Amino acid sequence: MQNALADVVATVGACSIVLCGDLNSRTANVSCSSVSVDENGLENLVYEKDRHSQDAKLNTFGEKLLELCSVFDLQILNGLLDAASGSFTYVCHNGASVVDYFLVSDDLLGTSSVMTVGDCHVSRHFPLELSVKVGSPVHLEYGDVNDTARKECYGKVFWRNDQQDCFLDKLSEFGFCDGLETLMSDQTFDTNEVVDRISSRPSCRCRTF
Repeated sequence: MQNALADVVATVGACSIVLCGDLNSRTANVSCSSVSVDENGLENLVYEKDRHSQDAKLNTFGEKLLELCSVFDLQILNGLLDAASGSFTYVCHNGASVVDYFLVSDDLLGTSSVMTVGDCHVSRHFPLELSVKVGSPVHLEYGDVNDTARKECYGKVFWRNDQQDCFLDKLSEFGFCDGLETLMSDQTFDTNEVVDRISSRPSCRCRTF
């Protein structure tokens, strides 16, 4: 996983990260810390918050996961947002544990996030759900060009039913629909090639028309 994350960072650069899955790691209530380096080369702790997990055990895999979070400035959401988010995620005849996680990059902690652990019906693992409320960057507002306190403003993009046909036309114009139809068809195709074709389309075109 560390190599995969390193490849993403090297390819994409600065970006928001969300990871979810069965990580086979038990991290107890240990919190993740983010460290920043100032202009003098000194490391500063910039974020640390108590987690409240129902699983009190820390194992070797958990220690490795915490190290990974430290390297990539990730936070474990289980037990961080509220007590309910720290519920057990796995049950078996030997007991219960927290081994399924949501990990997010520091920049997403400022969003209105809600993580829930669902009920287990068909698996020993409980389903996890994360809701993140974010806006779309609109413009820079506060201060002048030389003001280091300038902040980026965010606005919401609302769906308009009266623009539905126009939206679909734009998707078709830039080839999104062709790629989606290929993915949903019964024909043989290279999944990576189709996804790359869709991903390479001009971004945000459909909301700026």
